[in-house]
Amino acid sequence: MDRDKELYLTPLEIKLKHSTVHMDEPCPLLAPNPGVSAIHDYADWARKASEDPTVAESVVKHWCLAWTLCEAIWGKLKELEASLEEPSEYVLALERRRAFSRWLSETAAARIEDEVALARHGSHVSSPEGDHRLALLLSQLAGSQPVWLIRVCAPGVADQGLWLQVWQLSERISVNVCSLLDWKRCVAVHLWYLLPPTASISRALAMYESAFQNTSECEKYACCPLPPYLEDSGYVIEEDDNGGRPLRDVCFHLLKLYSDRSYELDQLLDPRSITSDPLDFRLSWHLWEVLRALNYCHLSQQSWGVLNTSYAAQLESEGLWEWAVFVMLHEPDAQAVRELLGRHCALAEGPEGWAKETFLTQRLCVPPRWIHEAKAVRARMEGDKHKEALFLFKAGHWNQCHKLVVRHLASDAIINENYKYLKGFLEDLAPPERSALIQDWELAGLVYLDYIRVNEMLDRIQQLDVSTYELERLHTKVTSLCNRIEQLQCHTAKDRLAQSGTLTPCPAAPWTSGQQLYPQLTESFRLEKTKRPFRLSPAIPQHCQDCH
Repeated sequence: MDRDKELYLTPLEIKLKHSTVHMDEPCPLLAPNPGVSAIHDYADWARKASEDPTVAESVVKHWCLAWTLCEAIWGKLKELEASLEEPSEYVLALERRRAFSRWLSETAAARIEDEVALARHGSHVSSPEGDHRLALLLSQLAGSQPVWLIRVCAPGVADQGLWLQVWQLSERISVNVCSLLDWKRCVAVHLWYLLPPTASISRALAMYESAFQNTSECEKYACCPLPPYLEDSGYVIEEDDNGGRPLRDVCFHLLKLYSDRSYELDQLLDPRSITSDPLDFRLSWHLWEVLRALNYCHLSQQSWGVLNTSYAAQLESEGLWEWAVFVMLHEPDAQAVRELLGRHCALAEGPEGWAKETFLTQRLCVPPRWIHEAKAVRARMEGDKHKEALFLFKAGHWNQCHKLVVRHLASDAIINENYKYLKGFLEDLAPPERSALIQDWELAGLVYLDYIRVNEMLDRIQQLDVSTYELERLHTKVTSLCNRIEQLQCHTAKDRLAQSGTLTPCPAAPWTSGQQLYPQLTESFRLEKTKRPFRLSPAIPQHCQDCH
């Protein structure tokens, strides 16, 4: 499987696994299963995908941070699974804090290793220059200060003026340990060192939030929680140009939602909180479905519709239109689903097409009638009357199928004596529960069907000995059929040609014996094309008569 497609398909398979199809309405409705099982599956997949060296998209690592954070603040706690009693709120808060602390440690580990390696390099750079005091100072400085010094001072780190600045920095009464930390480590500093060990996640988040905002109580001393693609860019963005709201990391939004259940979901689900591509709704849509499973349902109907439609359009552009149907079924909009099917259901049959139709009908419970309707529309666009009639029949549109067969297919079948083909359509439409719903069935479709059946009876009579009574009954049917054929509506010259080929004068005199009846019957009804030409109606244009 293509790696890029896999980044789409695996989360969708996880979502389908944890969804239920409701068939209460004509349109199937997919809803997420309540609980946190989906979160753990998403987190496990994201860990593996982020560690895979063949995955080129850097955004996958950011997805991993988001899903593992959801697992930490909402997922199952292994420490409490063995407990037989329901944990108290105090115990639950402590265990949730420990899980969040582990997440902070894991997310910071790689960056800390890089900075430590860089700091060690700085001390090694100072020693060869003969400045052992500076090397000792660099190795003793805590936090991210060595990184700042190396960036500013290297390679002229032994310069006397800069060396004095280092000593002055070390003699300050207070040092801002958050000055060059990323926002997650700033939260960790507040949680681990500035608050008591029993403080909640919400309290640490509130304290950090005041740290990156200028207030009357204190000045700003921590960085803003910018989205990952802006975090190391050096830009300081206070407000978004479009909505007037600041751009924040999706993980920060998740923590805010955990602290306040009424926190606005629109900014959390904005793709720009995770990626620089404002049209990449992959994480946003899956996060929304997970939040629905946790009973966070205060997203407006309009925003929900935009999210579904946008992600479905993204899947369509990737060629995954059957999964776009899956996304659209999360919102009760049958018309949108049918339009999507109409854009993609193809007439050409093959393994790939069959697999997609099976997926739609069996796993998503899409009514097969919708697929047949979409194919009928496609056949009409391509001018394929046969397939249009076929799919109209499969869709249960008996009246439209009958009208199409009579207007466009019956005449060709009669002229070419392709009776078996025409009979297949008409016999399928003939059952009373179907023919009762067909307009002018007895004046059109049934006439053609009776004509074909009489032809078949004549063929059988020729092979068998029948009584005079049965032949006289057949003569009555033939006489009635001739009258009905005369009433057929002809819209084209081809229709009139077919009518004249079926209609010849019926014998009026009574027949006295079977030996006399059969030749007269066959001569009066069945046109022997090898012995006599079609008797054309005077209404046929002269150029048609010349052709025959």
